Amino acid sequence: MYVSHKDREQFSNDLRTVYTAPTEEAALMALEEVKRKWPQYEYYLKRWQDRWADLSPFFGYPEQIKRLMYTTNAIESLNSQLRRVVKAHQVMPHDEALLKALWLAQGDITRRWTKPVYNWGEALAQFAILFPDEIRL
Repeated sequence: MYVSHKDREQFSNDLRTVYTAPTEEAALMALEEVKRKWPQYEYYLKRWQDRWADLSPFFGYPEQIKRLMYTTNAIESLNSQLRRVVKAHQVMPHDEALLKALWLAQGDITRRWTKPVYNWGEALAQFAILFPDEIRL
């Protein structure tokens, strides 16, 4: 299911109120408000409601960790850049040529990963508090 192009920005802004809510209860109320405002996307929002048990632990984390989770999507970024490479080279003589192009592209992509993660120090401190056995400062 796709959100229409004209609604995408406003719908995304309204959906943001759900995952940036301070508590699970506030998030559920925000989700109900989004469902009321956007009945044409009921199917999409039903998936959020059906998977709420999987999403609810997210609201137990401190704000710094939640922000890190919902703003950092390294996998999607990598996939997007690899799709761009595949689209640029639509015809390949054989499978190995495609593998080589993707391998070379991922090398270029990872060299550009120099931007620091926003508020990493605070998030790392919160990780250390929550997971003291896994995080060594």
